[in-house]
Amino acid sequence: MEIVLREFIYYDREKIEDFLSIIEDGLVNQQIETRTEHGVKIKGEGGLKPIITIGAEKGFADNELQRLKTSTDASLFQNLYTLLKRENKLNSLEYISESEWDQLNKGDILELEAQIEFSGLSILFEKIIKFTNFLEQIGFDDTMDEKNQQIMAGIKILNQLTLDDGINVKITPVNSLKYKFVSILTPDNLKGNKQELIGEYKVMCRVKKIIDKDEKMELFNLIPGAELDKEQIEDFVKSFENMPAMFGPAPKMEDLQITYPAMMVTPIAIYR
Repeated sequence: MEIVLREFIYYDREKIEDFLSIIEDGLVNQQIETRTEHGVKIKGEGGLKPIITIGAEKGFADNELQRLKTSTDASLFQNLYTLLKRENKLNSLEYISESEWDQLNKGDILELEAQIEFSGLSILFEKIIKFTNFLEQIGFDDTMDEKNQQIMAGIKILNQLTLDDGINVKITPVNSLKYKFVSILTPDNLKGNKQELIGEYKVMCRVKKIIDKDEKMELFNLIPGAELDKEQIEDFVKSFENMPAMFGPAPKMEDLQITYPAMMVTPIAIYR
């Protein structure tokens, strides 16, 4: 077996363990069905050590499934990767053609060679943090009219939601730049600091939503609890038009949207 050494920057162990248990159980059930057709009393083992151990007799009526928590992140991932490959459940896309894109479906597991960067939404919230801190330091927020105070209150709530629920990133395949993937990364699954995410990595992910040809999706919709319509988002963006130059250019609506060809994906692991 080929030995692959990976350095993980993002790793969702819970998802990897869940996928392994689902796939392994399916394989074990297939093995049980095959072996019991002979009507022979047998006792045996199945699965990939050391992830699970299965012992049974009398038609496998007393199967025991046990996951060994001593498995390392690297070994768990390698076992999942091997199983997905063996069962033709992993779509490794070095180059994405239009026909390949059209064949992708919700639930597919992909491996991409891709450039990762913060999305327009993540960049906006970085500006929000700096801008709100600036306003609080100079006491400007106390002199705002009621509408602007409401906007600033909303900004703070949305900022907290993003801190709680993850880091919004854009994933662009290095050999297929026209296609875009967006995702939210859970901070607890990071193996380094947030800035180390930026760069070229391999990404294993699962397709969550495919953007239709005539669809424009607001990135705000990726944030649980952020229920904003287009008019509210436009008002929100306008509130930054007069932002001091020290905070960079003001955001635009198109920075906070994704359009075809694009997909929302659920990250499993990001590595080199």
